[in-house]
Amino acid sequence: MRGEVTEIRTARGKATIVFASGASFSMPAPMAREYPGLTAGTEADTSELEKYLSEHGMPYALAQCAQMASRRDYTRREVKDALLVRGYPEAIAQQAVEQASRAGLISDDRSAQSLLRRRSRTHGRGAIAQEMRRRGIDRETAQNALEEMDEETEKAGAARLAQKLLARGKTREQAYAALLRRGYSRTVAYGAVMTSKFD
Repeated sequence: MRGEVTEIRTARGKATIVFASGASFSMPAPMAREYPGLTAGTEADTSELEKYLSEHGMPYALAQCAQMASRRDYTRREVKDALLVRGYPEAIAQQAVEQASRAGLISDDRSAQSLLRRRSRTHGRGAIAQEMRRRGIDRETAQNALEEMDEETEKAGAARLAQKLLARGKTREQAYAALLRRGYSRTVAYGAVMTSKFD
């Protein structure tokens, strides 16, 4: 479809090109900015935009992968979802994730380890496992990471949280419920609350 561009909206890294007919076309914002002559008031052809996106999208997608990897350890699913939100086609997003994984930019193993380090002082195994699943880490990778969380570390984290809650005036029942919400087992939560020095 060819028509006059009335507006180019940009949000969350995605450009939405709106035509006078009411139709629209989405693509990554950096690609829209660099597409020759693409501005409101000019004409554009969606088939040409699709071809441009297909032929030139991979370097932009890989650059986005590298940018995300420089901030923290994202999972493969998180990176792919981020690319899709920004307007990359499914095929390019998948291929970019595969290439970034082979290059070592993305690693579900590394992401699981990083998540475990960040959460193990304040959350139990249950909550950490749930967050890993939500981020797209498979069961085996998650289990391997969680095996490194020893029982004493989990108990110490539960004890610190229980003491903090009781010191703030929470009852033992409220502290126990809070620990369960943080993913601690009933046994660990009960032991932390009952051995706390605070009333």
